[in-house]
Amino acid sequence: MDIKLNESASLRWYETPEWSVFIDEQGVPVGFEHARLGEEGGTGGLWFDGTHLVDYDGVYNLPQGVIAICEAKGFNMDYAKDDNYEEMKSYRVFVTVYHSFTVEATSEEHARQEASDVIWDDHIKDCQIDVEGVDDE
Repeated sequence: MDIKLNESASLRWYETPEWSVFIDEQGVPVGFEHARLGEEGGTGGLWFDGTHLVDYDGVYNLPQGVIAICEAKGFNMDYAKDDNYEEMKSYRVFVTVYHSFTVEATSEEHARQEASDVIWDDHIKDCQIDVEGVDDE
């Protein structure tokens, strides 16, 4: 597993393509989130007694990727392994997002362009834009 240590002015974290595990000044994991989807993909806190995980929150089952990062860095994750992963399978989920808002434009094509320039959210990669006239009130 390729684990990269990242540092910013105020944060340090281990990262794989799927998960980020945030660490404190002593290198103890304190939280995690999905590396690409952030809070949308799963996020939570981690609590250790020395090197042993004693609690976590934010998700029902601690993701296997988070467990793997912590174990690779020398932490005992037995507490999270009490969860039954044997019947767990991976599924790709596609979500269609619809937004409705009003734009000022000279035509439907201009309205499409104006709508595409609005930043809805940084994780939306593709969507369909439909335009209809709005009666002035």
